Amino acid sequence: MSRFFIESFIGLLLFFAASVVAYESLIFGHQDNYDQQVINAETQATLKLFNHLAAHLPTSQVELLLQDYCKQRGTQLSRFSALDYPDFAPITYFELQQAKYYIADLDNFWFVLDHSEAFYYVSFDEQALLYQQLHDAEDLLWLFWLMGFAAYCLLLAWFLNRRYRALAKASAAFGNGDFSARVSESSHLRLGSLNRSFNAMADKISALINNNKQLTHALAHDLRTPIFRIQWQADILSVQTQSEITKQTLNSIIEDTEELSQMVDEMLYYSKLEREDLTLTYQSILLEPWLGSLLANLQATDAVTLKYHLPDNLKAEFDPRLIKRALNNLLSNAIKYCQHQAVLEVKIMAQNVDFWVYDDGPGIDAEHFTHLFKPFYRVDSDRNKTTGGYGLGLAIVKQIACRHQGSVGVQQGPLGGVSFCLSIPLKAAH
Repeated sequence: MSRFFIESFIGLLLFFAASVVAYESLIFGHQDNYDQQVINAETQATLKLFNHLAAHLPTSQVELLLQDYCKQRGTQLSRFSALDYPDFAPITYFELQQAKYYIADLDNFWFVLDHSEAFYYVSFDEQALLYQQLHDAEDLLWLFWLMGFAAYCLLLAWFLNRRYRALAKASAAFGNGDFSARVSESSHLRLGSLNRSFNAMADKISALINNNKQLTHALAHDLRTPIFRIQWQADILSVQTQSEITKQTLNSIIEDTEELSQMVDEMLYYSKLEREDLTLTYQSILLEPWLGSLLANLQATDAVTLKYHLPDNLKAEFDPRLIKRALNNLLSNAIKYCQHQAVLEVKIMAQNVDFWVYDDGPGIDAEHFTHLFKPFYRVDSDRNKTTGGYGLGLAIVKQIACRHQGSVGVQQGPLGGVSFCLSIPLKAAH
């Protein structure tokens, strides 16, 4: 907003200055200078009056009247003889033009009286109250101009920034995965047709994503039956055949179909977490016994160390089935890739409970951190059905964290391996 304010303020000043220059060029460059005509007429009338007075009064008395006249007008009168005039006096002009007066600018002029050899110079008296008032009024006028421009630019910046923030908020939410985010099209928040265009784009993208999700879910669901048939037929053939080579081939087919079946189950589970109508079953859980039960049901429990310092009877509100699935996914990865030890550490923050899972395995390069929670992302191509999953485990963890209004992050762990942190609120935001 500050940048827009500065740019619009400077732009407004430049346009104003250009308008003033254009006005000056049009009025004074191509037309008669009316200000100059007014000054000429006033000077001629003044000289005519004082020449008339000089014909009937002594010169000294006329000069006193001139002094008083200039004082009333906020100017000062200077008298120079033909021998002591200053260098800037237009003596040559008077001699060549046989003129009675010379206007230096709008504020200063020279003149001579009939039957007098003296030169008189009238200039603004900077100490005069009238001059100071005029000067202050001009400064105040410019100040009001600048304040008016600043107020206009500030209101314009606030006006546009309010509309821009609504659009930016909707686009940020949409970019973070909230595909239901839309920007208001009401007149007080509309930026031309941009709001309508954004909503139309968001509708199309949401429709495409929903269609892809439905297609993935339908394919995964429909694959179950043929996979089961292949498994069943392979089991029957394995029992009936007497050839060891054929049995080995059939057992390999059965293993592959079991892997396909597990992958389909993972895809269906992930697809279910993505559904907008998914309802979480929040419960108030005593953390200490719940964590003990979680580790007791985990395979290779001996490899897992549990660390926590929890207040007595501390409870947290979450869906225990989903959080258990998320922690099982993280712990399974830690157990699979650790050398000797995997750790589940629980920390209570101000409003959250953080579940840290880390191990002493080889770790993961930091360049992969931003991609780990994407579906089907694999860190290396060496992982297979015995060493790696399907790239959905961490994506499921992220979906579960988002469903709980929490987050999941990754960093290098204290034991040399990778460290994951699942953070969820202690109190559910129903």
